[in-house]
Amino acid sequence: MAVAGLAFTLAACAPTTQTVKPGANAGMGATGSSAMGSGSGQGQANALQGQGAMSASQLNNPASPLYKRTIYFAFNSSAIAPQYLTIISAHAKYLSAHPNTTIKLEGNTDDRGSHTYNMALGQRRAQAVAKLLELQGVKASQLDIISYGEDNPVCMQQNEACWQQNRRVNLVYPGQPATMPAPTSGSSTTMNSQSGMSGQ
Repeated sequence: MAVAGLAFTLAACAPTTQTVKPGANAGMGATGSSAMGSGSGQGQANALQGQGAMSASQLNNPASPLYKRTIYFAFNSSAIAPQYLTIISAHAKYLSAHPNTTIKLEGNTDDRGSHTYNMALGQRRAQAVAKLLELQGVKASQLDIISYGEDNPVCMQQNEACWQQNRRVNLVYPGQPATMPAPTSGSSTTMNSQSGMSGQ
């Protein structure tokens, strides 16, 4: 499945947690642009078709894609890897079928790079997930985007296994924990350790 990368560049973030609505494209970051081609976005949306609406009970069913509420990312990237499309699709169908339900999208990074950079990267990751949900019919009013940057790690060790767990977006429903199955070794979330990029 060919999946185009999503590119969102945001305004420089203050060193505190920030919240925005996904439809907002105001304020660009270092490159001064925010771009997601309509073709690439629609291509990912088409790849997400086919999941039926699910009941709330499926949120606590380990066999359901709704139970999976963590999306992991490659080093310094906000592109959503193909293996997470079915998970996002399931949540999109659920949210579309339950228009009064809201969800918080929590963007996170590992701790390499500056605090400001990581806040912006966490935001881009959360917005990438929000964009795919919206393309599947979820209302912007159902989505609450927040970036924790490097400030909310699930693993504190300084190695790739830990960094990989921290590069994530949690999908958090009211009253529900964010389930975080560990990323698969060798998956596309593996960091490019040769990259000279400054963030995670």
